Amino acid sequence: MPFLSPLSAEEPFHVFLKCTLPGCMKPGIDYYTATLSFEQKRIQRYTMRLAFVHDFPEWLRVYEWSPGRAVTLLKDLRPYVKSAGVCEYRDDGEEVPASSARIYVFSRPHPVASSPRLASSRRSVREPPHARHGPAAKQIRKEEHSVPQRAT
Repeated sequence: MPFLSPLSAEEPFHVFLKCTLPGCMKPGIDYYTATLSFEQKRIQRYTMRLAFVHDFPEWLRVYEWSPGRAVTLLKDLRPYVKSAGVCEYRDDGEEVPASSARIYVFSRPHPVASSPRLASSRRSVREPPHARHGPAAKQIRKEEHSVPQRAT
């Protein structure tokens, strides 16, 4: 994201970018990446806030990569704010390399399997497997589309 006008050397600035990406992350291990690319060597202060709505991560780790260096584990993050519907993590860094990437790796739980009793009650409401497929289904669809004859 370019600035509207050039900054002078060591001039502080703030960028607030809010991305809402519903449904893009699935249960299990996933990640989010934030990249920095500035001409200066280091950034004095850096803050990243990650908010999860429902399906909170079981854990969240921060890795860092910069050119010429291997990916390194920086830290495990704990929730900064946790309420009934939102869990927020905050990653603060000082003297962060200006050309680098932070990789936020997390694990979200898989949905809990429903109890056998609930599963069987749901099955009884659904159509039987042969209702939409196979010869019986063809016969049902044929009868649905035929026009009844009037008796004369």
